[in-house]
Amino acid sequence: MTKAAAVVWKRLAGSMPAGVWTAADENLLTAYCEAVAMHAMASEALQTQPVVMVRGTGALAVSPWVAIQSDKARLMASLGARLGLDPLARQAINAPPEESPKSTFNFN
Repeated sequence: MTKAAAVVWKRLAGSMPAGVWTAADENLLTAYCEAVAMHAMASEALQTQPVVMVRGTGALAVSPWVAIQSDKARLMASLGARLGLDPLARQAINAPPEESPKSTFNFN
């Protein structure tokens, strides 16, 4: 894991209630943290580099950082939802357990 992703990991680990994630979630959480770190790197690069570049042929091209930023944003949204990191997913985590429907049969 990169240093930047480890910072994200520590922030997330302290923000979710105990027991939400298990060891089985480690790879998914690592991928999420790396996506956040790469998104931040791309965003920082776009602060100093042009979004549209002129190629050697004179043709215009979108910076590769734009594709990285966009790809990582999609990955963050997808993995974040699976990990309970968006408001809707958190509602499902915090929701009280659903009661089983009552049987219409009398088993007495």
